[in-house]
Amino acid sequence: NSLLKILEEPAENTVFMLVANDEKKILPTIRSRTQIIRVRPFSDENINKMLVENHFIEEDKARQISHLVDGNIIEALRLAREVEDDSHVMFRDWMRLCFLNNLVEIVNWTDKYSKLTKVSQQTLLQYGLSMMRESLIILSGEPSLSRLMGAELEFIKNFTRVLRIDTIEEITKQLNEALYHLERNANSKILFLALSLRIIEIFSGSKIKMQKTQG
Repeated sequence: NSLLKILEEPAENTVFMLVANDEKKILPTIRSRTQIIRVRPFSDENINKMLVENHFIEEDKARQISHLVDGNIIEALRLAREVEDDSHVMFRDWMRLCFLNNLVEIVNWTDKYSKLTKVSQQTLLQYGLSMMRESLIILSGEPSLSRLMGAELEFIKNFTRVLRIDTIEEITKQLNEALYHLERNANSKILFLALSLRIIEIFSGSKIKMQKTQG
């Protein structure tokens, strides 16, 4: 009651600024006493430019980060500080190895990337999830909605030639589960190897279905 009274009749020359990230969670009695000003998230282009010009991040890495953070500059700066590798190259090479069922190289890949920081490992999985979303956009026939450019867009266009919608859904499910377990301190080497083997199975099943369809 005291808070509502102060908001309704503030002292002279007094301005209260209340900040929230979800308007629906604000009590109606408080919301009715305020003037709402909506602050939009920063665009991918804004964040990319800020990272390149103000923080000297390489263009490719800045573009990947800006695509991941969904307008959150604080998260973009955190990733710029803590992620030491190129997520696009890592994810591209990983998917190619899984598609080709190259077990020897997958074991080597797993050993290498299990030694990354936890933030880098999480970012790789999050990047993979964003690539799955972009793949769905391309398969749906709406490329104009894609937020990708350059090498990333070219990769997705080629990648979707060997994907089905159910394949994307299953890989997305596996990436989400892996991210969940990684955040709860699962052994990263075992996690990435098991995930890779599961993705190989998914690709193999997809190849068989596509061959039957074409046949």
